[in-house]
Amino acid sequence: MKRIPKTLVLTFLTLFLLVLSLGTASAADAPKPMKWVKGKVEAALVILDKKVTAELEKARNAELRTLIDSIVDYDDLARRSLGDHWEERTEEERTQYRALFKQLVELTYIDRLGDKDQDVKYTVEWDSESQTASEGHAIAFVLYEDTETELEFILKPEAAEWALFDIAIDGASLEDTYRRNYSKIIDEEGYPKLVEKMQ
Repeated sequence: MKRIPKTLVLTFLTLFLLVLSLGTASAADAPKPMKWVKGKVEAALVILDKKVTAELEKARNAELRTLIDSIVDYDDLARRSLGDHWEERTEEERTQYRALFKQLVELTYIDRLGDKDQDVKYTVEWDSESQTASEGHAIAFVLYEDTETELEFILKPEAAEWALFDIAIDGASLEDTYRRNYSKIIDEEGYPKLVEKMQ
């Protein structure tokens, strides 16, 4: 069975972050999680399907970087990605790590945008949703050829708005993946080695 192209998943997630900057709804008055996420994703797919030249890709990536910088809390994401190891870091180490982590996220989710094959054909099927007072979940499947990838969008109320807190790909949380991989490097090789690998 073929795996869905990694660049397609990365592009899909990048564009989801992009359309979040177009506006959010109050958590109290917002539509159900699936309706809210679906609207954002459908808007993202419109952007995703546009063909652009190499020059326009550069300009679009720069615009994506600016927009995502305005909606992603890199400080919080950096802290969560280190887990318990965050408390062990000095203020100087935290500052350096935030900068490196931001750079890594940008390279992973923004610069990969231009790598996507515009002719890749896939569909998105919406499956289920759930909501509590503290968070909302919406699950979709991206179907590509003879395989499917599950995407679970995890939302949390933040400043009276829905905010994208995490995304799980086939059950693997992006936050947990970062934390597990980074903790393994720190435990086995030390924090300086992690910094070296990120540079």
